[in-house]
Amino acid sequence: MDLVPHLIAQTTSNADKQGALVQVYGLSSDSAAVALSANRGALAALRFLEQGRGLMAASVEESRMECLDLRTEQPKLAENLKRFQGQISRHAGMNHDLGELHRLLDDIRQRPGFEEFLSAPSESGIKNTAIPGAIVVINTSEFRRDAIIVESDQIRSIPLPQLTILDIRSNTQQGHISSPKILEWLWHTIAEPVLGALGINEVSPEERLPRIWWIPTGVLSIYPLHAAGRHYKGSRDTVIDRAMSSYSSSVRAIIRTRSRAGLKPFPLGNERAVLTSMERTPGYNALPSAGREISQLRPICESKGFEVVEPKGIKEDIVSQFPECKVFHFAGHGATNLRDPSQSSLLLQDEPLTVSTLLETNIQQYSPFLAYLSACGTGQIAHEKFLDESIHLISAFQLAGFRHVIGTLWEVGDDISVHMARITYEAIQRGDSADESVCRGLHKATLERRDQWFREQTPTRGRKRKARSIMHDERGTASDPRGIEAWMMMMMMMSLDCRNGFHMFIMEYKS
Repeated sequence: MDLVPHLIAQTTSNADKQGALVQVYGLSSDSAAVALSANRGALAALRFLEQGRGLMAASVEESRMECLDLRTEQPKLAENLKRFQGQISRHAGMNHDLGELHRLLDDIRQRPGFEEFLSAPSESGIKNTAIPGAIVVINTSEFRRDAIIVESDQIRSIPLPQLTILDIRSNTQQGHISSPKILEWLWHTIAEPVLGALGINEVSPEERLPRIWWIPTGVLSIYPLHAAGRHYKGSRDTVIDRAMSSYSSSVRAIIRTRSRAGLKPFPLGNERAVLTSMERTPGYNALPSAGREISQLRPICESKGFEVVEPKGIKEDIVSQFPECKVFHFAGHGATNLRDPSQSSLLLQDEPLTVSTLLETNIQQYSPFLAYLSACGTGQIAHEKFLDESIHLISAFQLAGFRHVIGTLWEVGDDISVHMARITYEAIQRGDSADESVCRGLHKATLERRDQWFREQTPTRGRKRKARSIMHDERGTASDPRGIEAWMMMMMMMSLDCRNGFHMFIMEYKS
């Protein structure tokens, strides 16, 4: 696993990096599974996962921070590392002298300030990351399936014997990802044993709901773990009723965002909110509610002291606002590129705003607070072998510097987007802590939609009906076109902590 992070270090384009990472897809999960089978412990398994996942994001951050610092303070060592990485990138299929690499890295890590240079997080660093709430890594391999649970005082693993590769593949191929049957399967195989291990066995008052950061691997990355449960009226055997969920691509991603210097308290007043709607996009269906969404958010933002700016859908006009804005809200269409995730985009009037463009944008020093992407495809990854890299618009906005990012995994109804955005912003408006209010607002919006779905599906005579009996066709869509996906859309993805977040919401297949 030592060579994997260096495979893309000297490749120049995002396409080349993606091509290199496809070749090692699944290696880190298999390595973690073998480590657990060999009784090497949960920490060793987690470190293997950290070494082999989320490398695109890591390479962007490291090129900006760690490697830049090394070039500045230790130019000779930086040149030697660059030479070695170039050899690996050019000859990925050949054997390399690991001893030389280890000696070089050991030399670098002996220098003050570089003790953890290009390495998996330390045990203490990992545990500290779990102080706001538990981190749960779901590792899936042909060899075994496990949950690695990180808490502030321990790192442990529990086996998930009911979770099988056969079921994962079957459900994925049949497109049953969002049906009530699948939500119950996720509860039985993953969520219930994990919550039990964490002692989360009952519903807590809203103000004391525990936080969980989910880090799914492989194909499980497209499943709504936050919505797992037995969803029928009166049941509380659900994740959403017992905890607030967020997602991350890796522990390192959480640490990276929390460690950014200069995060400012929010709000400061006299900050800018950039609100953009695309009711009409050339070649796409009209979104009549997009303008209404912005109209409802404008007074909320103004009440928090924001200067509201509403640029038209021109790429340069929007990107030029990023250094000055604290909140960016986009209501419109998104597109997922099947072959090249770095070309997934928000669709504008002139040209798309792509992941690749955002990866080249660095506004971290301005500490922008929230990017809310109310568009299809912002969190969707179509190619299985790119799943562990989380290459999509949500992650790109987070890497650009936004402290919280909200986006969608699936498609969602136009009207429902307005409702979800309004509830979330109203929670931020009312909240004493802006960071905490983002998490709670998103959770509140999801619960409200779920409970409304209950009411709509309950027969007039009041008979309780299990959710699974409502869904009729093979794809798991409800007779009600808004269906269960209408509330499942809210998923906090890549969220860091209540101070630094990367959130994602799901609604039908949207992003």
